[in-house]
Amino acid sequence: MNTKSYGNEVKSFRLRKGLTQSEFGKLFEPPASDSVVSRWERGVNQPSPLRIIRMLELGVISK
Repeated sequence: MNTKSYGNEVKSFRLRKGLTQSEFGKLFEPPASDSVVSRWERGVNQPSPLRIIRMLELGVISK
């Protein structure tokens, strides 16, 4: 999955669940700041492998 695809999936999931970027970031350990979530959504950065695993567990992204 490319960086833009992660961003689209993150934003779509977050909005469906009615979460702010800050609330979404708190689903991770350590928490991701709202600016980090924003960079994921814009396709500027890609989540780390551990955060990608967590996204799979939450159903944010699929294999």
